[in-house]
Amino acid sequence: MTNQATNEQATANDEFEMMTNEESIRIAVAQKNDIAKKRVRAKIKQQAGDAATLLGVTTDTSQLLLHSFATLSTQLSTANSLADVRHAAQPFAELFASFLQKVGSGDVKLPFVGKGVEVVINDIETKATCVTNVLTEKL
Repeated sequence: MTNQATNEQATANDEFEMMTNEESIRIAVAQKNDIAKKRVRAKIKQQAGDAATLLGVTTDTSQLLLHSFATLSTQLSTANSLADVRHAAQPFAELFASFLQKVGSGDVKLPFVGKGVEVVINDIETKATCVTNVLTEKL
């Protein structure tokens, strides 16, 4: 081992020894959380599909919602009466009624419900802000 490598190892050891008990606990908790997250993701991959499959379902969902919203918005923009509003909403009420019934009965479970709406909203806010910050940085 060279003197530089020995010095670097000694410095790393000194930094590790200077780590406070709180820092050690924080690192251990972070490592434990990372392992737990990896286990959950592996189980999701095994039971629900790989990332590409889940992305495909997410894409289908987004496109279905976008199409439904665009169609409904277009029809509502020309509605002149409550009857027009009901007529515009009817196809979507029929389309989503079965889905809502399955969610209500527990036959279909939604991850955002299981995670908790507040957790999901916080994740959305945090990730959206981080991505926006990167996109708006001057490179």
